[in-house]
Amino acid sequence: MNRLLQSSLLSQFLNIEHGFSTKSTPLQELQGINIVFPTQKHGTAVIFIDLANRNREFIADGLLTGTPGIAVGVRTADCVPILLYEPSAQIVGAVHAGWKGTRGRIIEHAVRYIIDHGGRAERLIAAFGPSIGMCCYSVPEDRANQFISVFGEDPQMVAGIEGEPHLNLAYGNFKQLTNKGVLREHIDYRFYCTSCDHERFVSFRRDGNTDKKNEIVSFISLSKEQ
Repeated sequence: MNRLLQSSLLSQFLNIEHGFSTKSTPLQELQGINIVFPTQKHGTAVIFIDLANRNREFIADGLLTGTPGIAVGVRTADCVPILLYEPSAQIVGAVHAGWKGTRGRIIEHAVRYIIDHGGRAERLIAAFGPSIGMCCYSVPEDRANQFISVFGEDPQMVAGIEGEPHLNLAYGNFKQLTNKGVLREHIDYRFYCTSCDHERFVSFRRDGNTDKKNEIVSFISLSKEQ
């Protein structure tokens, strides 16, 4: 899996497998992992899956599991993919946060769900995958105002660039994690702008309709051998 991006934090745990794909990741490599994906609707639904329901259709933007051998994943082409791992409760998760999901606080819902299943926020590990940066994500003024009304004035989240409001979706999710009690040192918050980096990533904002087979796949699983 050397053509996958990986989190330095998550890579410390030998009992999980994870990754973020790029354009150079072979499709057959991802197919061999048997990842469970939700039908993403840009909402805030997070679903917990296990062996009994893994073959159902899940209309959600986040999947969690505590079952070894089940890989959960999301697909993105500018939105924010976030992988989660709670090592004490042995729960992993994958979350897709677009602007609607970020505004609706989907990552907070995921953290709350993990806590409801025996996890603790201060033990949670979170890793951000590639997403569009504030540099490239201009938005209508009314959308920018929605974020200001929900999250308050914060120039790291909403800022004017060349006369237009821009959003930083990754930062919005990062702040939600820390507000829920996730420790800063437990968050792998690296920056890859999908729109800027055309060599490695597709971007809906840059390219328009994207090639589905090249969308970023973000996945995580508990190993069967622990």
